[in-house]
Order: sequence, then C-alpha cells, then structure tokens
Amino acid sequence: MGSGSSAQAPRKRQSKSPAPPPPEESSEPKCDPRLPYPNFRELFTLKNYWKTVRRNEKECGKMIMVK
Repeated sequence: MGSGSSAQAPRKRQSKSPAPPPPEESSEPKCDPRLPYPNFRELFTLKNYWKTVRRNEKECGKMIMVK
C-alpha cells in the first residue's frame, strides 16, 4: 500500500560462516577406569539396585525377628 512501485528491492544476503561446534563435554561423570563398567550409567544402575536390596534386607530382617 502507498505510493511507489510494488516491486521490492533485492535484499542483500549475508554470508554466515558456520559457527564452530561447541567442545564436547559430557554432562555424565567419568567412571573410574579401574572398575569393570564401560560407562557411569551402568555403575549408577548397579548402585541403585544395591540400595533396593539393602532396603529390603532391613525389612526382611524385621519380619524374621517377629516370627
């Protein structure tokens, strides 16, 4: 709308150089290389399994003492 030609002026393209990729830093903690686990996730899972075993062991011990 308005006065003037309806053709748009050609826009200049800005050449964007690709940004360098960010350095790869894993948010996952490093696992001790002396352990037989390839990554921290497996160690974490095993640790949580043992938490459950320990918790159930206490409950089971109470039930055995009651009987």
